[in-house]
Amino acid sequence: MRFRFGCLAVAMLFAAASGCVSKTGSGMSVVPDQGVVIGTGTIVFVDVEGGFYAIRSDDGVTYDPRSLPDGFANDGLRVRFTVRILRDAVSFHQVGPIVEVLDLSRLV
Repeated sequence: MRFRFGCLAVAMLFAAASGCVSKTGSGMSVVPDQGVVIGTGTIVFVDVEGGFYAIRSDDGVTYDPRSLPDGFANDGLRVRFTVRILRDAVSFHQVGPIVEVLDLSRLV
């Protein structure tokens, strides 16, 4: 009986741990508890409210970064990104989730 309970406990722990990071069809990774998204996409210029740069992920989600690192404000630039969704932030842009850029690199 203890052996079965132990096996059940280990199986439940494994199932819970495997649910912490999920993958989408485009290779995106999401860590829900921390609001972190990792993926690939394209820098796009959005001509709203005077214009701004956003990140359009390969799965179609457009992220509104608070700021981009120097050299990344380039329409059409392919990037690999790691962002944190800022759930309590607001913006006039209204194109998608507002994010803090944690890491951004060019794709060749």
